[in-house]
Amino acid sequence: MASSYPSPPTTTTRSNSSQSRAEKRRRIHDSASTGSELAIQARLPGSFTGERYRVGIPGLRPLPLLATPWEEDPDCAAIAAQIHEFQPQIYQALRKHAIDFDENDSDLVFRTDPEASRSKDDLTFLITARWTSNEDGQAWYDAAADIRSVFLTSSLTRPITVELLSWQLTAPKIIRVVEPHHPLVPIWPEMNSRILRILNSTPKLATGWRSIDPVRMGYEDDQIERTSVTISITVDWTLDPPDWIEAEKEIKDALLSAGGLDDVDVEFERGDVEPLANLPPAREARLHEFYSTEEDYPERVPMGADFGPQVSFTVDGKPVPGPWGTIGGYLEIRHRAQKGPWKRYAVTSYQAVRSAMAGPSYALDKNGNPIEPWGPPKSEVHILDQKPMNPGDKNREKIVYESPTRRKHNFSLLQAEAAIARSEEFLRQRPGDLRATNLLVEQRASKARKMQYFDDGKQAFGALYLCSGSSERFQKAGRNHRMDIAILEVKPDKLGDNTIPNASAWPRSSLTPIVCGESLSGMGSCDGGARVYKVGASSAGTSGRWNSMMHTVQVDVGLPPTSEYCFLADATHHSTTFLSRGDAGSWTFTDTGRWTGLNWGGVTKSQTKPLLGYVVDGGDVLDWVNSLEGGVFEARLPAS
Repeated sequence: MASSYPSPPTTTTRSNSSQSRAEKRRRIHDSASTGSELAIQARLPGSFTGERYRVGIPGLRPLPLLATPWEEDPDCAAIAAQIHEFQPQIYQALRKHAIDFDENDSDLVFRTDPEASRSKDDLTFLITARWTSNEDGQAWYDAAADIRSVFLTSSLTRPITVELLSWQLTAPKIIRVVEPHHPLVPIWPEMNSRILRILNSTPKLATGWRSIDPVRMGYEDDQIERTSVTISITVDWTLDPPDWIEAEKEIKDALLSAGGLDDVDVEFERGDVEPLANLPPAREARLHEFYSTEEDYPERVPMGADFGPQVSFTVDGKPVPGPWGTIGGYLEIRHRAQKGPWKRYAVTSYQAVRSAMAGPSYALDKNGNPIEPWGPPKSEVHILDQKPMNPGDKNREKIVYESPTRRKHNFSLLQAEAAIARSEEFLRQRPGDLRATNLLVEQRASKARKMQYFDDGKQAFGALYLCSGSSERFQKAGRNHRMDIAILEVKPDKLGDNTIPNASAWPRSSLTPIVCGESLSGMGSCDGGARVYKVGASSAGTSGRWNSMMHTVQVDVGLPPTSEYCFLADATHHSTTFLSRGDAGSWTFTDTGRWTGLNWGGVTKSQTKPLLGYVVDGGDVLDWVNSLEGGVFEARLPAS
């Protein structure tokens, strides 16, 4: 029998962009800042304890750092005990400057960037206070300086950051949809054009803006009436507030001149628009098994299943898990002129299949910019990024995929081994227990079946049939939409259907569509405010809502920006996640099971908690396939 963790033919990639991106985030947080930054961290000369402090001031926002316990660090118990001895002096400094605080709201923690690894420099004495007025700013700085002095005169030998802030100024913001009857909705096409002209005429912003997102923004506990309609503009991480402050003023003036939009705000925020394929090994998303890892692998691949390239990857000489995407569902395609039989194909995002092609690079230069993001000239990925691949392409059969992925298989084996170890330990304590013995026999058999599944090559799924590439655009109603689609020719014994998973497959925190267990029934429309659902390989089944306005996205600088349908987590049902990395290719559908679109990517902003998801309209997918090679093909959704 083959190894428990089988390795197929290997391809080598270089290091990816996650480290550079984390360094950019840390640069932003550690540097003195103005404008719409919140945290100012002063680094004063010397290497003594307490050389750093951070203070929250009005209108400025830092990265939403995580506060994690220090119990894992053996040195921190002694440090916490030492701080406890002079804590009364800290409270005295706060009272001296009339800071509104509670003694229970201070603690020693590690304050870390969610996308960076924890460092010894992250150890922080965090004091949460209440902001009462704009006059508090100087008092907060003075109090922080006094507290720093207390630390400097203490016996501590390890540098500690003192942080004084209001939770609201650093809490991640929640984004929600704008209701269709808001006065911004009918004038949004014209206003969006004005904003585009302002951005494109501003130095650095012309190539530095990434998305224009008209949304409601607030905090997690806010009611909808307390949130503000905000034009949230995503910019590259390399930009700073002086680069956008003038454009921000111009956009606000444009809103005022339009009349009736006094409640609409403008906010610039650093972030990324990126595909939702999980690339190796960047930004690990936890693979959610929406069908249990304890069960045998399904013979036929259902909608929402994970898939990935049938290759393994190494980075810096070390093996890393392969990437994955999501099989959204299935379409039927046939040759129009020949009127032959309809043949079923799997549909996903182009970005989810891209990593199986020869040539992509994950390395960065010294400035943190991607090296050869299109792949080397004339490489497979370079060619396919720039033009669609039609069924007659001679290379398509070499680009092959598997489902379940090696990542999921290895995860399943680890889970099985842990379960077996627990049962063995139980039997050591209670020898002869019949129920535990039978359970152990089944657990070992289940693991063996999973291993045999891969040993027999049953994970082989299919090959690339056609794809859009990264540069493909689709014109509709005068708008330029991104077309991001790949269609896979599937092995007959792996072909699934468009059956929506039953209610047991959906997390308890999410709503479930009324048609669980039924097949998709046809095409639906992207109506503003309507609730939609999706099933993805990473975040499983979730519900969200369409926004009432189109979003404008600039992913590929040099190509025209695109208009995108956008959906957000359904805040009315306390949902904070609609999409995660690894969900690229998943389909959206209505409560009644009508297919609306295909998820290709999203925008992550430094201060917002949920990810905004962008969708290729399902009707556009069909129209695009029908237009290939002058209309040679026709496509349809299989009958339910």
